[in-house]
Amino acid sequence: MTIVLSAPRETSKKGKTPAQIINKYLDDHYCLELLRFFGTYPLAKFSELAIIHAQNDDSEKSRIRGALGRLVMNRMVGVCIENGNHLYKLTDNDSVHDSIISLAKIEWRQWRKILGEGNGSKPL
Repeated sequence: MTIVLSAPRETSKKGKTPAQIINKYLDDHYCLELLRFFGTYPLAKFSELAIIHAQNDDSEKSRIRGALGRLVMNRMVGVCIENGNHLYKLTDNDSVHDSIISLAKIEWRQWRKILGEGNGSKPL
């Protein structure tokens, strides 16, 4: 399934657009939600617990942790240690950083279509 967005078609040095990022994580609803979260707060750093609470999904802690790990491994999200605490933040790679911010600016109605909600199908 390929997603076409009306969001800015910014292309990074590596050729990543917000649509390409979405397509890469289309199989993982949690990754997409986390990318949108980090794109909304691009300069902030969060503990794992804060991220889980922000997703309002304490019952799915392991799936959120798994998605967070996937995003870290793919260098979409970075980890830093401050005062012995692991904090997560949006990547420092400028081109990917900017694409994720563009992704977060997609309006809610369009975002629901991406996730398969509102058209009779189940969310991913």
